[in-house]
Amino acid sequence: QYLKKQFPHAFFVAGGEHITALTEYVLKDCPELNCCVLGEGERTFLDVLETYAKGESLETVGGIAYNDSNGNYVLNDAQPRIRELDSIPWPKWPKGHLEKFWEAGKSFGVQVGRDMPINVSRGCPYRCTFCSNPTMWTTRYILRDVEDVINEIKSYIKKYDIDSLQFYDLTAIAKKRWAMEFSKRLKEEGIKLKWSLPSGTRSEVLDEEVLSSIQSVGCSYLVYAPESGSKKTLEKIKKRISLDNLTKSIVTAHKLGIVTRGNLIIGFPGETRREIFATILYGFKLAFLGVDEIPLNIYSAYPGSELFRDLQKEGKIKLSDSYFLGLTSLNSDFGKLNPMTMNENIGPRELAIYRLLAMLLNYSIGYITRPKRIWRTITNVFGRGSGAATVFEHRLKDSRRRKLDEASITSAEAGE
Repeated sequence: QYLKKQFPHAFFVAGGEHITALTEYVLKDCPELNCCVLGEGERTFLDVLETYAKGESLETVGGIAYNDSNGNYVLNDAQPRIRELDSIPWPKWPKGHLEKFWEAGKSFGVQVGRDMPINVSRGCPYRCTFCSNPTMWTTRYILRDVEDVINEIKSYIKKYDIDSLQFYDLTAIAKKRWAMEFSKRLKEEGIKLKWSLPSGTRSEVLDEEVLSSIQSVGCSYLVYAPESGSKKTLEKIKKRISLDNLTKSIVTAHKLGIVTRGNLIIGFPGETRREIFATILYGFKLAFLGVDEIPLNIYSAYPGSELFRDLQKEGKIKLSDSYFLGLTSLNSDFGKLNPMTMNENIGPRELAIYRLLAMLLNYSIGYITRPKRIWRTITNVFGRGSGAATVFEHRLKDSRRRKLDEASITSAEAGE
């Protein structure tokens, strides 16, 4: 709104997950926007730019939405997904941009140095009801060619001197053949980097052969996404996984020396205490089996997901700035006892207490049953290196760094 006042004749375009999920709301809430790009943006945004430059009507551009001259909402037909991902150029990073993140110790998962974000796929073939993927990317799952990925990695090593990779994919390893070929090519090229899958992946392909292969070429941190320990809840949210197979996979990864994490969620709409306790107990089981991190999050109603649409139809969600801010803070402050929740059976305070106690017990079990982790955490948090083994250690290191910076500023101000 501020920019529109400064540049009243500029053409404003928005895109991404939020825009795709709530397009009509966004255009009403922010009429300064001229056009919204839905879903995959590269081809669509180019079409928008070319059409606008020619002074032609946006009616011919697929995959966009806008308000016409009469203020009416217009939604054009969707663009087909880009099938040849290798035709998309690699990201261009401005000079000095990445260094700022590395110096500040920032990353999506666990920062272990000069880590580079990378994607090897788009979309996800699954239909979990709490996820916005089907709206944003559709369920068409497309993997990049292994050679293109290898060449991109080699270019980053040469240009940025990276020492690690973080795969931001929704489901990075869904095909065994691709994972084995990728591992083989890393080995053949002599590429020695640490790499991790911090987004939360499934276990169907991650058998002992694949896990041994990726561990041998640098995979050091692997996040699994069981989501729930209740079979009833898993059926409700359409998370079609076998907990037994996932448990077997995650234990195998741990035995191979890969730091593991298992993401769990409680408080889904309609979930009962029995189902929530099943998830909490499953978390304890993973902790005893050696899983390094078992965070317990309260369900977030993401715009664009099937569950979100159901809740909105039932009148349980009213869109506003406070709602969106509530989403962003829901699972960032684990001490908060009045979080925004969507479960009609259990109150926010009770869910928050379950979350806090379960998290404390999960980490306590890990440290008590494997006391070597205590020294590892102390070394990673208080040591001079940039590394950390878990997100928990990374956050502790961040907190310590902030306090040291604040103390340094206070001392400097007192000296002045």
